[in-house]
Amino acid sequence: MRKIDKDYSNIPISLIPAYKALFPNGIIHGSSRLTHQRRLELIKKGAYIDDDIYNSRYKFDDIRTELSKIYHNKCAFCEQKVELFHIEHYRPKKGEGAYYWLAFSWDNLLLACPYCNVNKGTNFSILGNKVTFVYSEQNLQNINRLSATYDKEELPLMINPEVIDPKCFLQFSRDGEVYSQDKRFQYTIDICKLNRLYLKDARRKIFDEFEKKLKLKCLKYANNYEKLSFCIRELIDDYISDTNDIDKEFIAYRQYSLIWLKGRVKTILNV
Repeated sequence: MRKIDKDYSNIPISLIPAYKALFPNGIIHGSSRLTHQRRLELIKKGAYIDDDIYNSRYKFDDIRTELSKIYHNKCAFCEQKVELFHIEHYRPKKGEGAYYWLAFSWDNLLLACPYCNVNKGTNFSILGNKVTFVYSEQNLQNINRLSATYDKEELPLMINPEVIDPKCFLQFSRDGEVYSQDKRFQYTIDICKLNRLYLKDARRKIFDEFEKKLKLKCLKYANNYEKLSFCIRELIDDYISDTNDIDKEFIAYRQYSLIWLKGRVKTILNV
């Protein structure tokens, strides 16, 4: 996981509630009007209706395109790139105690891979008090920013990377396992199964590949210290550069692995 910067003032037009005051020219967009109608139907029923006419409302191209851009086509939880993404609801839209009124809310929509999405399911444990929707025009107009306002009261265990920066809470082992001393992050790791074998192997291989290249340079330039030093510096610079490239997978692991970098280089050079 890494911190995601989502602009809550730049809401995809299909999600904007159907109020003239929310549109610059006062003309309500057709997709916005219908989504708002579906939203009001869910609120009236008091539950999510699992049907295509509702499911399609949070999957429009403007929503998917903006989420893909914000998340750099990576899963919000495991950070892997996959071709098929699911639009995930941070607070579940259906199930017991669901937040059906947030089904089409911008601050409740994340991008997730199919595996994390299925594993997360409707799991959403809280330590605080469960909120309910208070029907008012103000809440309806502010529906795309309501989810985050509930956090202080509910104290959710599931991490929302748009709200909390994971950088200081995640730790990794050399074999690619991720863990945390913070119960919220460990809950998210366990629920989303972020230590799946594929993910652990993929993370581990990042530093393994660096070590292989490092050893090859040591062998190739063992008798030329100047050339060796230059090549190692180049490898290190490239590795550090990759940790800051948000288009790369597993940025959290890459950045954490920097603590191993200096010691590993020193060990290999002393061999």
